[in-house]
Amino acid sequence: MSAYSLSALGALVALGVSSLACADQVLSSRSLSPNGRPVQEIRFGEEPGGNNLRVVIVTNGPTAGTTTLLTGVGAPHLWYDPSQQAPTFTDVIASGTVFSLGGGCRRGNQLDFPFINGNRPQIMRVQNGQATVFPLPITDNLLYDSAECAVSPDFLETWFIYSNRNTNRLSVFVDDGGPNDLVVPITNFPSVKTPFQGGIRPQISPYPGEPRVMSLLFMETDGETRWKKFSTNPFNVDFDCLTGAQVPPPTGFTIPRGARVAGNSVIGDFNDDGQLEFAFIDTTTPGACATSPVYTPAGPVAGTGYNWTEPGAAVSAERRFIAFVYGQLLSRQAGSQPTFAPGPGPGSGGPFDACGLFTVEQDDVLITAVAEALNNFRFSQYWKFPPPPPPPGRDEVFRSSMENPGVALTLLCSELGLSQ
Repeated sequence: MSAYSLSALGALVALGVSSLACADQVLSSRSLSPNGRPVQEIRFGEEPGGNNLRVVIVTNGPTAGTTTLLTGVGAPHLWYDPSQQAPTFTDVIASGTVFSLGGGCRRGNQLDFPFINGNRPQIMRVQNGQATVFPLPITDNLLYDSAECAVSPDFLETWFIYSNRNTNRLSVFVDDGGPNDLVVPITNFPSVKTPFQGGIRPQISPYPGEPRVMSLLFMETDGETRWKKFSTNPFNVDFDCLTGAQVPPPTGFTIPRGARVAGNSVIGDFNDDGQLEFAFIDTTTPGACATSPVYTPAGPVAGTGYNWTEPGAAVSAERRFIAFVYGQLLSRQAGSQPTFAPGPGPGSGGPFDACGLFTVEQDDVLITAVAEALNNFRFSQYWKFPPPPPPPGRDEVFRSSMENPGVALTLLCSELGLSQ
């Protein structure tokens, strides 16, 4: 069984968001079971050509090496509204060694979900409603153990990263539609402690406000986790910041070590103390990158169903705050300190994902999913914050369309570059 298939017990429940009284407000919620097997990984993506939510999951198989990659698509409210007919899942890979599902990264008419199958880098690509799988056309025969992608803020490039545990390097590919984009990486970062060697799962996101600049997070072989800001055109590393250190460095796989990066915000267990830490990387002064940032404790890694956590990340539709979902909901607006809200599934651990979305009545709404119980997962729609009060002395007219507040109008699944 793959390392990412260890300790799987359940499937996906949702995370809450705070209302006026800082309590969760669940607008709608439902539980699904795609194929009767434990759900191990989940990713959301915006279906090209419409406003549908594409969901991709990995479930465990009956024996080692028989994981299944499945996908379903439907209007957002069909996923979380129990009064509606739920979308159905279909097998993309019925039985394989699938793990480290990344994505979904939408650019133009394509939506990508990179993953590893048989220790090789592959991509599931959705175009015109059809999902196809293809391996990267690289010529080596080495072993890879993590995959992820991000879309540039100008939506002209898709960046893919794959870690290679034979050479301890992280390969970065840039796809802008050229025929040879995925054959040769634009660069390889050396000295990477890959997930199968005990390192955190490498992460990538667009950097806010700069069209061809990305944020990259990974652990080096000496146990230091680095946050790098670099541009692809031209290629240049602008910042190389220390995020945390594990002393001594890990020597082998124990659990999947999930992490996420969104602009300058990062979350993960960087020192292997069993607790997630949130940090905001200060890039105002290059010298500030020489020391670890100040951590905000963010809760335990282990939960009741899983002994690991894979956080999800989203950006709000209205006010562009970053939200991490992982058994709690941690959010941060630019220039502010992080705030926390409890969720209906606290302490569960396991895989999470989220997207921001507009509805006709609420502004800051998320759709989330997380492991709930054996072989089930739950989707929920959550209201994060009400609109801010008007400034003193300014009149505010109450606005309402008097329509169904559960109907989603616009998804924001690839827009992590909109906020810091």
